[in-house]
Formats: sequence, C-alpha cells, structure tokens
Amino acid sequence: MKKFLIILLTLTCTLMLFACGDDGVTVKDFKQAITATNPTEIEISIKHETANGDLNSSMVTTFAADGSFTIVGSYEQFCNASASEDKISVPINISCDASGNYSDGGDFAGTNPASTGAKLNLGAKKIDTSISSDGKVLTANVAAAQTKAVFGVEYAYDVTLVVSIDDGKVTSYTMNYTDAFGAVTVVCSYK
Repeated sequence: MKKFLIILLTLTCTLMLFACGDDGVTVKDFKQAITATNPTEIEISIKHETANGDLNSSMVTTFAADGSFTIVGSYEQFCNASASEDKISVPINISCDASGNYSDGGDFAGTNPASTGAKLNLGAKKIDTSISSDGKVLTANVAAAQTKAVFGVEYAYDVTLVVSIDDGKVTSYTMNYTDAFGAVTVVCSYK
C-alpha cells in the first residue's frame, strides 16, 4: 500500500509540473498550453491489469494556491493473492504541503521524493515524441533508463505519456507502463 501511495504522490507532483510548464517542451503549442494550464482539480483513474484481475482506483487531487494539495478517493487491493473476487476498496485521504511533506492523518507520513527532485523535461534528446496531425496530442515514449532525466525520479519501467490540449490548455494526461504485476493505465482529467 505504501509503495502505491508513494507512486501516486510522485505522479501528482509530475502532474503539477505539467500545470506549471517547463522549458524542455519542444513543440510551441504544447509549451504554451502547459504554461497556461493551472488546474484547481485533477480527476485521476488508474487501472492495473494483473494476473488475478483488474484493480481500479479513482481519486481527485485538489490544488491550493500555496502549492499544497489533497488527494481523496479510493483504490482496490486483493484480500487474497490467489483470488480475484476478493477485493476491498481502500479509502485515500492524503494532504501534501508545498514542501512535499505528506500525511493521511495517521501513521502514513513522510516527504514525497518527487517534491525535491521532480521535473518534467520533454527535450528531444531525452525521449521520442510525436504530435498528432491536428496538433492536439503529444505522445512521448520514455525508456526506463531516461525516466530520471525526464521526470527527475527514476522508474524501473518504460513509460508512455499522452498529453491532450484544447483551446491552448492541457485537458488530459495519460500515462501507460507495465510493472512487475501487469499493465497500468493512469488517466488524468484537468478541471
């Protein structure tokens, strides 16, 4: 559970970086959209396909003006590693201050490793990018060996990012990867 929540916090910091923009973006329209996007809320759904069945998560991240945020929602976990029908829904209610210190109000607390090293560098030397013909979708393939250079946090797996824009702002962000347990799809809708 703690590993899942740390990954979730890292993802949230990466999403915040999308909202703030970065000079490494190579396509002018996406660079402007990323800079112009300042969501107050991001709806996140995560589907993890495992050998025992799918696990789903749904949450809302709400951002405050001071850089802090909250994550409220739930994720599924198996009660028994060999039985896919035995799942429970675990509530999430995490607060993270602007310095990256997080807590669920109980014994789950610490500093998000992404808060001190996270970045988003979509420079062409780091990753393979493509833009849709209508200029509204950026797809970036990041090899595991390049994740630290791109995200500022090292992942042990290749990651595909898909960023959609409309009217000069980011509307959604999708992240796909395969970990040791199966394929993961994270879909974030900006509000």
